[in-house]
Amino acid sequence: MPRDILTGASDRLASQIYQTFDLQLVYSKDQHQVSIRAVIRPSTPATLAAIIADSETPDPPPSPSPTRPDFRSWNPTPFAGNRP
Repeated sequence: MPRDILTGASDRLASQIYQTFDLQLVYSKDQHQVSIRAVIRPSTPATLAAIIADSETPDPPPSPSPTRPDFRSWNPTPFAGNRP
């Protein structure tokens, strides 16, 4: 099925792409055959580029740099434990 080509795409995105190509599927029950028709116009590449640009999720903001602990003021306490 054509939908398998767009695995993971939303229904809205798939619909936009099908409309861009004026995609038509005609099934002949008598012949057990599907005819597929797609139209590519001069405007098709620009339309697809706009659809793709609109559908891409923006890059997440960069994560803050991890902070390093400041051990300069660290004053370890000796381990008392269970000493005799």
